[in-house]
Amino acid sequence: MLDEAQHWIQSHYPYWDRKGGRDHIWLVTHDEGSCWIPNSIRPSHILSHWDRMDENHTAWTHYVPDTYSVEYQHDLWLPKGHLRRLTKGPCFDPKKDLVVPALHSIVTYGHSPLLGVPAEERTYLAIFKGRMQFFSQRYSRQTRQRIAKRAWSEDWEHKHRILIMDHGNKTEQSYSELMATSIFCLAIIGDGWTTRVEDAIVHGCIPVLLMDNVVPVFGNIIKEEDVYVRVAFEDAERLPEILKAIPESEILRKQRNIRKVWRRYAWTSVKWQQERLQQVMEHNWEQLKDDPNGTEREPQREAPFDPAKGDALQTLMEWLYGRMSAE
Repeated sequence: MLDEAQHWIQSHYPYWDRKGGRDHIWLVTHDEGSCWIPNSIRPSHILSHWDRMDENHTAWTHYVPDTYSVEYQHDLWLPKGHLRRLTKGPCFDPKKDLVVPALHSIVTYGHSPLLGVPAEERTYLAIFKGRMQFFSQRYSRQTRQRIAKRAWSEDWEHKHRILIMDHGNKTEQSYSELMATSIFCLAIIGDGWTTRVEDAIVHGCIPVLLMDNVVPVFGNIIKEEDVYVRVAFEDAERLPEILKAIPESEILRKQRNIRKVWRRYAWTSVKWQQERLQQVMEHNWEQLKDDPNGTEREPQREAPFDPAKGDALQTLMEWLYGRMSAE
């Protein structure tokens, strides 16, 4: 479809040939980012939610229709096959592409202390809740499954304060409340793309990236070492040892940095989000005013802010404006 769209644009307008498509923008929402896009649009700026830097990549998904690295032919639409259209080498070009956050409803982070909800102690060292799919050998490259088996067999929850849950596990706390009470939040690949990076950031939780050679959200704008922790697939079962070895000073540094940039990971300027967000924040501020210990309970909170400014959309537009001078 993207090949056909590019051909239609080029044949109907003069703009594509002006710079060979380098001044065009495409949003691709495939689970494995831009790895599947055709060569015809590769010169353009590619926006995705997730992308890869490995040289000889193949699909990680267990979902057959999304397996881009398998040959497919059609007598009419693809008589020469599908694979010839794909670019070899990294899917992501940090000079012209950008990984952007997903658009979430305020409901998904309504309990974030960054919105003024009275903060609870971060009693968990790390948490993860998501699909495991033990029946699949391809899903998550077995990373989620390996972590879950080790965590449950060795009782990580009580020994290390690391809570690993399957998607179907019932808890008294919501997912938002759990993230607000954890120091680290695990961002583990599924079929590819996961929203858990931005989920963690908007809760003031440090994302732990378990996704080798994958570019995180705004990875070429915000320094990875300032807000993230990266753990290699092969070290997944050593998570307790790795996370406990991170100095308190480094944890505090990352938390301070997250408080500075978290709004960049949320699309708060979207009109349908603004009214609800304002209501949530005003309600939380009023609760804190009525709480004699409000200041001590919420050291992370900041003054009410304008949701129309400094969000993911403004970040994207600022980045695109910066790219104009490079064309």
